[in-house]
Amino acid sequence: VEFLKSALKDKYDGLRNLTIGKLDLKKENVRKAVESTLADLAKNDPKRPVKAAAISRLGEYENPAYADIFKKAINDSSYTVAGNALEALATIDPDAALAEAKRLSNEESSGDLADAITSILIESGDDSYAVKILERFEDMPLSQGKFNLLQSIGKFLEKTKDNTIFKRGVDDIVAFRDAIPEALQGQTNPFINGILLKGLATKKKDAGA
Repeated sequence: VEFLKSALKDKYDGLRNLTIGKLDLKKENVRKAVESTLADLAKNDPKRPVKAAAISRLGEYENPAYADIFKKAINDSSYTVAGNALEALATIDPDAALAEAKRLSNEESSGDLADAITSILIESGDDSYAVKILERFEDMPLSQGKFNLLQSIGKFLEKTKDNTIFKRGVDDIVAFRDAIPEALQGQTNPFINGILLKGLATKKKDAGA
């Protein structure tokens, strides 16, 4: 543990970043020993990758005392720092995170911040942001990040009562499915067709839609 604490304070940012990622915060002695250092890195580290990683791990503590750190970092120039901060804030103050996501949805963003905004707006089930959510999904390149959003998109479509939005969302999922290289579809189609789309159809039918 002392070695880990020392590595977190090393002058080389690559080592600080590596150490943050390797911390096993399920171990209580590690969790307690590094908390204050993670908080310091989240607030003050001059290297954005380190700061972003520290914020993400600090969010795992789900401690309301760190709300101010996260709120300040949401406005960071780094989309990764801002995105991690928004996700961390959502673990301790979902209402505040939703308010920030709505505010930021009106500004230009990309990468981790755009992903965090989209995820939080999806979880809110607010139809007034449906077009922005689907536009963001449509504009994303074919990627693991886009695949990771599918389940959240499905939950959003399950909640919506707007048939136009529902149909557009299903079309978006199908378009993404069909754009996946054929060699990979054997891995992705069982989830997209068997779990996501059929599950969505069943839930809508059960709800009388």
